[in-house]
Order: sequence, then C-alpha cells, then structure tokens
Amino acid sequence: MNSLRSHIQDWREMAAADPMRAITAERKQWDMEEFFATAKPHMDELFSVAASIGAPQQFDRALDFGCGAGRFARYLSSRFTESWGVDVSTEMIDLARRYCPQCKFHLNTAADLSIFPDAHFDLIFSFLVLQHLPTQDLIEQYIREFLRILKPGGLAAFQVPDHLSLRWRIQPRRRLYGLLRQIGFSPDRLHRWNLLPMRLTAIPEHRVRSIVFVSGGEVRHRDCSGMYYCVKCIKHGAISISS
Repeated sequence: MNSLRSHIQDWREMAAADPMRAITAERKQWDMEEFFATAKPHMDELFSVAASIGAPQQFDRALDFGCGAGRFARYLSSRFTESWGVDVSTEMIDLARRYCPQCKFHLNTAADLSIFPDAHFDLIFSFLVLQHLPTQDLIEQYIREFLRILKPGGLAAFQVPDHLSLRWRIQPRRRLYGLLRQIGFSPDRLHRWNLLPMRLTAIPEHRVRSIVFVSGGEVRHRDCSGMYYCVKCIKHGAISISS
C-alpha cells in the first residue's frame, strides 16, 4: 500500500529529526520525566470514563497503539499485568524500550494487527494517532482490528475527528514539505523551517459507530475531542448483549 509506505517514511523522518516534537507538536527541550508526566491527565480521564461504563472487566493486558516513546504504555503498566505498545517508527520503539523496560513493544508496519491473536487485550488506547493516518480506509481497518483483538467486556478508547478545518483540509505545510523533499531538501532543514509532513484525516461519527457495531462493539461514550470509548460485547449463544 503506497499511502502506508509514505506515511511510515514521513513518521520515521520526523522521529529521526525530533522525536519529541513528532509526539507533542511542541518545539522545546523536554525533560523526559516531565514528558512522561503529561500522560497523567489523559489517563485520569480514561479511567474516569472507564469506571463510569464498567469496562474493562479485567486488567491483564493493555495496548498503546501508536505508542511513540511509551508515555501511555508506561502508565498502563501500573494498572495492567502486561503493557504493550506498537508504532511504525524504529526510532520511537527504540526510545520506548529505553525508557519503559517494564513494557513490551513491537514495530508494526502492516495495515493490520495480525501480530496479535483475537480477544487478546482488555484495554486498547490510542491518542492523537489514527487521525494522522493517510486514508479513511486505513483508519477503519485499524478500528476493526481493535475490536478483533479486544476481549469481550474490554474497552477500546481511540480518537478520530469527524470533520476538519479548512486549514487542515488544504494542509499547506505538508504540501510544501513534500515539494521541497522532492527537490532535495533534507528533513532536518525542513523541520527547522517549521515544515512537517503531518496530515490529518477525519471520519464522520456515524461511520465510526457503524464500524464499531458491525465489529461486535458498542460506543458507550464520545467526548468533544473525538475520543470514542467502545466496549466489546459479550456473546451468549446467537445473542450479543452489552456487558
């Protein structure tokens, strides 16, 4: 898939030039403990919503999809027996393994999560990741995969915007970045000029809800940032009911 290969190349270039900026979109020198501390408000919100909807039902395995340097995987390791992370960037996986040795990390460059079996995780979390994928089809494929590898009674929490502003539909910085890369400018120089290959892709809410439902889940909550909280349904015979 050409679009996926291009996406992987873009993120590897960003990670090689400035991994912390690729993760946070901030141009600053990060103290790593300060960086990891930024996970807490997001995790507090996650577990507050999780408690309100009664999922996950178990705390064996958690997955941080698009884990970057492992800030969420590290936090999840204090709640779950096993904490896993996947990313498309070798540089990010190397950082995650260095700073989060208690977690398990995989480099995943496929358009699926076939490295994991069905019903494997109690929690799947993905923040500021899916919307940067190159196509709606690829985002939808990963959402289906989330539900496939999620245990019945488990929780998948992921963020996808349902619309884009005019600036993000045009994506001028990405277009200029691509043009200048083609004529030989280095990623380091373009990043210094505040040009990035980062894109944004949206999916209408009704489409996300439909994919979750057909994949055996139910959207229990959606917040104003576009974060969906989806529970994998428990099946009894031919009847599927919400846990």
